[in-house]
Amino acid sequence: MRGRALVAAALLALLPLAGAAQSKGPRTLGGTATLNVLQARVERVTAAGEKSRATDGMTVATGDRIVTNGSGSALVTFLDGSTITVQPSSDVVVRRMEGGGERTGILINAGTVWARVARLATPGARFSLESNTATAAVHDGVIGAQHSRGEFQCWTQRGELTVSDPGGRTLLTLEPGQMARVGGGQAPQTQTFFVNAMTLRVETSAGVWPLLEMPTFPLLAGFVAPGVEVNQVYGSITRVNADGTRTIEVPAGYPGPYTIRLNGAATGPYTVTMRGLFRGTEVYRLDFAGTIARDEWLWTSVQQDLQQTGGFGIPDYRASRAEAVRAAKFGPMRGDVPGIIVLAPAELARAR
Repeated sequence: MRGRALVAAALLALLPLAGAAQSKGPRTLGGTATLNVLQARVERVTAAGEKSRATDGMTVATGDRIVTNGSGSALVTFLDGSTITVQPSSDVVVRRMEGGGERTGILINAGTVWARVARLATPGARFSLESNTATAAVHDGVIGAQHSRGEFQCWTQRGELTVSDPGGRTLLTLEPGQMARVGGGQAPQTQTFFVNAMTLRVETSAGVWPLLEMPTFPLLAGFVAPGVEVNQVYGSITRVNADGTRTIEVPAGYPGPYTIRLNGAATGPYTVTMRGLFRGTEVYRLDFAGTIARDEWLWTSVQQDLQQTGGFGIPDYRASRAEAVRAAKFGPMRGDVPGIIVLAPAELARAR
């Protein structure tokens, strides 16, 4: 794939570890993961208490803390391809990394974590987001959790999420699109999960890998060659459908631009449908069709006009509805894909 040198460097940093694991056959790794800085003001604190400013490609080991100060945010990629996006003003600990991520546990001391969990090799394995109040665990999917003032919130956009108490007793099970609140002296509560009232859904034919870049700074959601899923965007959905088509859905409370890139998986025709949804109801639709060559990159961007629902003529981005939308037809892409994408060898092998 095209991308900045950081992608290749991070991938090479993972390869020796994965190669060592494969050469010795199946075994439980003490394991490491790779840390990348999405937005500055990130620190790593080792299990021994050594604090340092985080840098791209830094190794993360069991027991390490990741602290994002202010608007800082970070991406951690595990050897199985699972990722966590540590949101601003958060403090998390990599509590466990066993068997290449097959029993990974992330303790949230404070703040919010968004996780894409690769399908784990062991059927009973779980990836968990934890607090001292509750644990949210999934075998594979797209999940998130937040710990604040003694309350634990968790949600799933893909994958059945089991929520348990500190003693391991199951409290409830969440289906995609649901969230739960645990703590605060009340019984666990389940409700519908959403980030913004507006969402943007991109649906593509099977011959392309779509990749969406969010406004303001390059958080990415979608797919890259040879079909590896990327999901760094809080509240988003990335999905391969049964017929090979692909879907990306992201919160769309900001005007834009939302940049959509297509990479040719094969030479031939393609179709793309973009839908703006307000509380689940379609308010606009854009259809595109054309041809693409294998390995070719095309792109366009979407800009929304939002109704002025906030004070002083400022949109309430959480509740606003798009009143109009603009997007040019797809054209050739020049330059590199922005942002940070780390591809773990285990997931590359599965995709191939």
